[in-house]
Amino acid sequence: GGLKAPGLFISPSYPSEEAIQATRAAMDSDSAVPADRVTPVDASLVLLLLLSSYPQPLLPKQVADVCSLCVPDSMASLDLLKNNMTKTSFASFLFLMKFF
Repeated sequence: GGLKAPGLFISPSYPSEEAIQATRAAMDSDSAVPADRVTPVDASLVLLLLLSSYPQPLLPKQVADVCSLCVPDSMASLDLLKNNMTKTSFASFLFLMKFF
């Protein structure tokens, strides 16, 4: 399960309205996505729907290009992100990273 679920980011259909609402409620309340009502595939699709609804990319291309060369857990990487992203984008990025 989890990130190893087959077809995680490629699915023939959209999640149900119930799965969307349950996933969004979990994200809004900083709680676990209810595994009894939402599959990993549905949760990933809801996350992709959320990210695609942003008016601009969460991580600007120039920051992503530089970050691909960084050590992921280094303070320099976090400083680079913090200094090159809006406060909202940086906070969203940190929130999303809690799931990985």
